[in-house]
Amino acid sequence: MAAEMSSFVATRRQDLSRVALAFEPAEEITPAAEAALRQELAQMTGAMGALERAVIFLLLDVEKRVEAIRPDGFRIGEVAIALVAIFPEMTINFVRSETAAR
Repeated sequence: MAAEMSSFVATRRQDLSRVALAFEPAEEITPAAEAALRQELAQMTGAMGALERAVIFLLLDVEKRVEAIRPDGFRIGEVAIALVAIFPEMTINFVRSETAAR
């Protein structure tokens, strides 16, 4: 039974490591909409609720998290999130901002 459980756990980890989502900024969220979203997420329960909360909080806070490493004249072009193990893994691609290109 222990070998079957270990095999099951290994398979689930492999499956999760294949899940990746990519996001591109579309528009700014208003402070009121962000507050409402955070309140809605706080009420979610269970494993899927925790995972959804983690992903959305990463997206909401990404600008603040990367401000110190963002090159001048660039903006966030894409955020890719891989659902690996318990904590999502995030990759951020920067693109030259339109105002800097002019």
